[in-house]
Amino acid sequence: MVNSFLESCFQFCHQIKTKIVGHARAIDLVYNLIRRGSDLIEKDLFHLHKTVHTERGADVYKPVGGWKIEPNSTVIVSGNTQIIFEYAPPKDVPELMQNWLSLFQKTCRENAANKENALAAYVCLHVSFLRIHPFWDGNGRMARLIANIPVIRAGYPPIIIPKERRQEYIEALSEYHLAVGTVTAWSELLPEVDKLDRFKRFCAESWSESIKLVDNARRKQQERNQQKNKDIE
Repeated sequence: MVNSFLESCFQFCHQIKTKIVGHARAIDLVYNLIRRGSDLIEKDLFHLHKTVHTERGADVYKPVGGWKIEPNSTVIVSGNTQIIFEYAPPKDVPELMQNWLSLFQKTCRENAANKENALAAYVCLHVSFLRIHPFWDGNGRMARLIANIPVIRAGYPPIIIPKERRQEYIEALSEYHLAVGTVTAWSELLPEVDKLDRFKRFCAESWSESIKLVDNARRKQQERNQQKNKDIE
């Protein structure tokens, strides 16, 4: 089922690559990981980060294909206040990412059997990855790619965040970040999941648009095939 879906969806996904990460090779690598079928490992994440992060430099404090070595943060606007939100401390990243990889394997095995579970798996992996922010840059692109693996493995189109709704995406994530605080090596990766409702609704709405695009692509392909058959006759 998955293989046949991948083949039928592959051309469509190439048409929307830039909407996902803006880098065709990263999409190809993710689909190779899906076809491979084995567990995701640290080396896979490093390889994908190198592929996603096309701007290479020689700055030792900004490793490409390795965990961050300096703290990173974001500015969250809450009402009239700007809050500097710190992501996981660099020293905690190796342990946190081992925990995240274990969560990934568990989620892929258990939580993508139907559409609702596939959505839950995407949300879980996406948000927990971004809480850690394990790389100095490119974490959002990485999260959106990797979180789609269980979705596509289950035979569904990828969840694509529309560019025009980017601000809603950021606000939904920020709301959860502020609610649960900074993750550390001794804290839970995804606490208080009830506070993820807004982000989950946003992802569900975005996914419905992805599904429409796939359905339209399939319909057009069927029409082309029918026309070819008529021409042959």
